[in-house]
Amino acid sequence: VCSSCKVAVHRKCYGIQDNVDESWLCSWCKQKGDVDDSATPCVLCSKKGGALKPVNSAVEDVGSAQFVHLFCCLWMPEVYIDDLKKMEPIMNVADIKETRRKLVCNVCKLKCGACVRCTH
Repeated sequence: VCSSCKVAVHRKCYGIQDNVDESWLCSWCKQKGDVDDSATPCVLCSKKGGALKPVNSAVEDVGSAQFVHLFCCLWMPEVYIDDLKKMEPIMNVADIKETRRKLVCNVCKLKCGACVRCTH
């Protein structure tokens, strides 16, 4: 459990490799000092908080740090995780098809981030 935002994660699923003490911080809380806290952290959905991981900043939008929910990135066909032991960084976010970004979500009814189309 993150000592700041209280997000609970499985160690292996989130990519925690060291023993964790009471002062463990998630990836978002470690870097949120450098990020505008009022922005929506996940660039693929409209939800704040949760198990967030950084987007590859070397190639992606260098202007500000971006984050993605691990769950969201697993559903995007264009996106992948570079290091599966650390479960970060999230790669290829900039190459998500523009048509996905223009869709309105059937669940939350928002046009935000990127949607996954139903096979039906």
